[in-house]
Amino acid sequence: GWKSPCNDNNIATAEIINIDRNKSKIKMVKCRGNDASDNSNPYVYFKIGQELKKIHNLSINNVSSTIPDVSIANYCDFLKNNNVNKKDIKQLNIFASDDENTILHGDFHPGNIIIDNNEISGIIDFEEAAIGNPKIDLITMINGIYFNNIDNQQLSKTLTKSFLNGYDKYVYDDVKHWSNFLIIRNKIISDWIKKQKNPNTNVDMWII
Repeated sequence: GWKSPCNDNNIATAEIINIDRNKSKIKMVKCRGNDASDNSNPYVYFKIGQELKKIHNLSINNVSSTIPDVSIANYCDFLKNNNVNKKDIKQLNIFASDDENTILHGDFHPGNIIIDNNEISGIIDFEEAAIGNPKIDLITMINGIYFNNIDNQQLSKTLTKSFLNGYDKYVYDDVKHWSNFLIIRNKIISDWIKKQKNPNTNVDMWII
């Protein structure tokens, strides 16, 4: 099974017990606290940004043979070989000029961050971990903040700013266009599910 390098690098992840990729399941030690979905403390989101930066700074070499490489060129090649709509692939290729590779959480949103007394007690759900552009994790979190606070956009902006300040590399304008990447990828997944004889909506986000 895959052992997360996070547990050995002072990152607040739940300890992974084992992984069954055939069933898309990861068994982890239960964390104390609640997820960050309803948390409105800017300090918490600053800390979340710091923790994500630690994950992105991990060495790719430690996991390159155990998680998929979804850098834009590789991802587009995979989709091309699996008869995905050429127009969708062309739209994804637009992001190739902004490509860089780190370890991705793959589904980094407030619901996967466990908070206890305004401190991060665990980051969970690494099923979609991959090698790819860090802005995918960043925009996934930003979108999560937006939807959790859709009736309070000032709070959404405050928490987003705190999160990016904690990450300490990009401002919102650097990552906002990656929302389009998520839209295209989700369309590809939706189209793929519709083509299956026995559709399973709990599919890998990378269809790999």
